[in-house]
Amino acid sequence: MKKLFILFCIIAMTNVSPLFGNFYICRETEDCAMFVIEDSEGFSWYIECMDGTKGSDRVNGASYVGNCQLMVI
Repeated sequence: MKKLFILFCIIAMTNVSPLFGNFYICRETEDCAMFVIEDSEGFSWYIECMDGTKGSDRVNGASYVGNCQLMVI
C-alpha cells in the first residue's frame, strides 16, 4: 500500500494524471484500498490490502461507474 501511496503522490505532484485519464481511489474495507485508472478504451483497477493480498484487471469498452472518488489535480 505504501508503494501505491507514493505513486499517487508522484502523480499528484507532477500533474501527469491527464496522461492516464481519470484516476479514482477508494477504501474497499478497513484494510484494503482500490485504485482505478479510466481511459478512452476502458479502465484498469488495482486492489491492495494490508495483509499483502493484491488483485488487478482491465475492463475494455466500459466506463467506471463505481463508488470510488475521482481525484482532481
